Amino acid sequence: VWIPGIVPGITAACAALTNEKEGIITAVPVYHPFHLVAGWVNCPLITFEMIKEGDRWTFDFDDFERGLQKGPKVFLLCNPHNPGGTVFNETEILRIVDLCAKYNVTIVSDEIHADLVYPGEQHTTLATLANHNDKIITAVAPSKTFNIPGLGLSALIVPNLEQRVKLQKVFDSLHLSNTNPF
Repeated sequence: VWIPGIVPGITAACAALTNEKEGIITAVPVYHPFHLVAGWVNCPLITFEMIKEGDRWTFDFDDFERGLQKGPKVFLLCNPHNPGGTVFNETEILRIVDLCAKYNVTIVSDEIHADLVYPGEQHTTLATLANHNDKIITAVAPSKTFNIPGLGLSALIVPNLEQRVKLQKVFDSLHLSNTNPF
C-alpha cells in the first residue's frame, strides 16, 4: 500500500486496527510520533521500558508482556530502533513475534532505517521470521537510505488481505492514497 510518509501510514494503520478500548503498545523511548498517534486516533497508549544490556538497548520483555496483557491491538516497533540504534537480533525478533501472536496483536514495524550500515550488525526484517498467519505490517521507505524524505514516498507491506482492505478504507477516507510522482 503506497503512502505519503511513515507517520501518516502508521496513523492510518492504528485507525484501521484499533479502537478507543483496545489501543496501541510501544516502547519507551521510541520515535516520538509513536507516542502521539494514540491521541490522534483516540485510543489508549500502553508503554513498556527498554533496558540497557551491555552497550545496547533492548526490551524489558517481562514489562512488554505485561503491557500486551492489557489488550492492545497494535504494537508499534522501530526495527532498527530509533532513537536507541539497536539492531534487533533474531532471538529478540522471534520473541517479539511470538508474544504478539500469543496476544493477537498486529505488529507495525517501521523498518526505514534498515539500509543504514551498522558495523558488525546485520538487519533482519521482522516479517522474514514470522509465520504466514502472523499479523505484521512492515513500513519501508527510501527516505533514510538516500536522504530524500521530501519525496514522501513510502509503503506499507500488508500481507493480511482483511487488514489491507481496512487500511485502504482509512487511506481513502483521509485522501492519503496520493504519492509523489517519482
